[in-house]
Amino acid sequence: MEQIDPSLQQPHFTSPSDVGRKWHNLRRRCYHPKRSNNFTFKVVSYNVLADDLLHSNSYLYNGAEEWFKHWEYRRRNLLQELSYYNADVVCLQEVEMQHYQDWFEPKLREKGYTGLYKRRTGDKTDGCATFFKESRFTLVQSKLVSFNKPGIELMDRDNVAVVVLLKPRTPGSASRHASNMVCVSNTHLLFNKKRGDIKLAQLSCLFSEIEEIARISPPAKGGSLYHPIICCGDFNSTPFSPIYNFVVRGSLDYTGMNRDNLSGQSHFRHSYPPMYALTSNLIPWELGITTSCAKRIEPLETDGNSCSNAERRENVQASGSRTLSVSSCHECSVNQAAQSDTSEENYRNAENRVGNSECLKPLGSRSSVQCNPEHGKDLQSPQSSSSLSRTDTTQSQSLNSMEHEEGRQTGEPSEKDVYDACTIQRHKFDFFSVYRHYFRGRQQEVTTCTFHDATGITVDYMFVSPGWRQYCRRCGNYHGPLQLTGNLDLLTESDIWYLDDQGLPNKYLSSDHLSLVASFLLHV
Repeated sequence: MEQIDPSLQQPHFTSPSDVGRKWHNLRRRCYHPKRSNNFTFKVVSYNVLADDLLHSNSYLYNGAEEWFKHWEYRRRNLLQELSYYNADVVCLQEVEMQHYQDWFEPKLREKGYTGLYKRRTGDKTDGCATFFKESRFTLVQSKLVSFNKPGIELMDRDNVAVVVLLKPRTPGSASRHASNMVCVSNTHLLFNKKRGDIKLAQLSCLFSEIEEIARISPPAKGGSLYHPIICCGDFNSTPFSPIYNFVVRGSLDYTGMNRDNLSGQSHFRHSYPPMYALTSNLIPWELGITTSCAKRIEPLETDGNSCSNAERRENVQASGSRTLSVSSCHECSVNQAAQSDTSEENYRNAENRVGNSECLKPLGSRSSVQCNPEHGKDLQSPQSSSSLSRTDTTQSQSLNSMEHEEGRQTGEPSEKDVYDACTIQRHKFDFFSVYRHYFRGRQQEVTTCTFHDATGITVDYMFVSPGWRQYCRRCGNYHGPLQLTGNLDLLTESDIWYLDDQGLPNKYLSSDHLSLVASFLLHV
């Protein structure tokens, strides 16, 4: 067979319609009377397939021709696809640090983007990159998150996330008086199909960071208020699996489940030996978050790659000429990174759901706390949070020890005992998925399909929380300031095979995942 030089091949991607993807405009619920208060923008989430992972797992792509697996071709085809979308926010996963430095960052900077990057920890070469157009947004706050927490059970994997809080740039006086911002997160959770427990812990950790950055008001009796949130990434979980349901329903009672079944990727078994049933809290107490995915105490950070809540604010160069104030530890700064049962009806009803209520409730004495699965409430006293929130690790351990000893003497469980026994995990956001996961003919949408697997599945998502719901006099309904206004179709498994009989990647699409693209309207 004649060898084809990848550098001589022109990108084959021209438009989504050429590969069978169509744009759908969705009905907009409500416009603000003043056009200047309607801020429209587009978001892309894309796992671009790290070159190292492609070659280290080459058996997955044996059916693909060599020239369109070559990075020299793939990088130009990927850039052409991203350029076509012309999104205002771009969330990329599996971006190698070297490729971020010498390709994505400089090329997208030429197009007006500013980027933030977080490499996976350990010896991993890839990570997550988030870009936004400086002409459309101002960076208010950011967090580069490492899920590797030394010494904490389940938190020993190298996955990461990037969380940003962006303020729209609107013309005239609307910009000065704009109060609504949007929080965008970008993550790639653990791949291991049988370790749903680790994925749930990573996701809970991510939600605790989002909760801190997106919060408008401090915790109160009526619950906190949050800016709109767009949560993007490769979650390595299938639609309607327990982890997926945790995101869109706001809670997960995993009592009696098995960790193998949480993400929906491994072969489902209806029965396991009783010894494998989950009967206690999966999320380690030492991680420092509550069962409602909010930070409880300052977790111990011992490696330089982990970002802590006590980080100082620094002025760092965020892939552009402008110096931005980014909340991150020195080792995680952008500057350093640059250098080194459920059906479609649930989806239709998702946007109409009321936000999840706060599940913390005082019960009197400090030790009188309990987890009540019957009512779906994780109850704890307010003192437990405030008394430990700003103490150092030694003081926290002493308090835990004293509380545990006090519980022994009084016969009542300590806060930690109750936490460890609770098997319900919650979050405070009102997420729905941008995609339905099924076409009208009941054919399944897929986001990845390789030659080796020969079966397509969905593992990539864009989840949206519309923000603080208020009564709108214009339309007579309660809704948040963020509305989904359109999305780009995904494909079916047969659609992908029809393209080139190659699966993914192929000469048209240069990753083993499809891009997710959606448009939004934000009332500013």
